[in-house]
Amino acid sequence: MKTFLVIDKATGQEVYRYTIDAAGPIVFAETDVFPPSGFRQEEVLPEVPPKQPVYGGQRVLPRTDFLRLFTQAERMAIRTEAKQNAVLEDFVALMDSTPTTNLDDSDTVAGVTLLEQAGLIGAGRAVEILNG
Repeated sequence: MKTFLVIDKATGQEVYRYTIDAAGPIVFAETDVFPPSGFRQEEVLPEVPPKQPVYGGQRVLPRTDFLRLFTQAERMAIRTEAKQNAVLEDFVALMDSTPTTNLDDSDTVAGVTLLEQAGLIGAGRAVEILNG
């Protein structure tokens, strides 16, 4: 089921809403114009609830819990790449030097963003990880 809105172009106000069990908006005979001139129709997309943080919104995590935000494959790729990349090696050393990781710390944000930019974690993973 898909829901569509008919919106008045002049005011931006919704004037009609309909739901159909089809792949697209209503299509009438070629002589019919829908929506009529001066109106547009838009599909109403379902809302996707935000992903819940793994650690209930905690912003300072024990080092082991921080590392568990990464997959095993991601952790292995990070350790391997850190042996060849001085900036990444510095980030890993910084994370290893403290018993906790603050997800709001500028070094943490920069380091996790670097991991995504380097392709060591997937696109969008930096936000997920920094969300806890």
